[in-house]
Amino acid sequence: MSYTLNGTNLSDYGFQPTQAPGSNVALEGFLDMPDRINKIFHDWGDEEGVEPYLDAEEMQWGGRDLILHGLIQGSSEADLHEKIFSLKHLLGNPSILLTLASDWGSWSVQHQK
Repeated sequence: MSYTLNGTNLSDYGFQPTQAPGSNVALEGFLDMPDRINKIFHDWGDEEGVEPYLDAEEMQWGGRDLILHGLIQGSSEADLHEKIFSLKHLLGNPSILLTLASDWGSWSVQHQK
């Protein structure tokens, strides 16, 4: 399975996917449902129970953490350092959205330092 970041195959940087803990794929968290954010229900106080907000325009979703597990392999120590440096350059600024894609789908992501 290949993984790309903004259309660049991560195998170009010597990346080899490994299994996430308890899984048989390298990408962890991509099936997790994000939490709803903001106000999701109203409690009227004088009635039993709450009124959930269920209309699409009332629902807002938070983010989720995706973790890509793998190794970077180089032919020498210098080659390994060059690949890591190039990958860090591809990641760029942490505030910029990137597109991570695989056979399972694609996601807008930001890397964490």
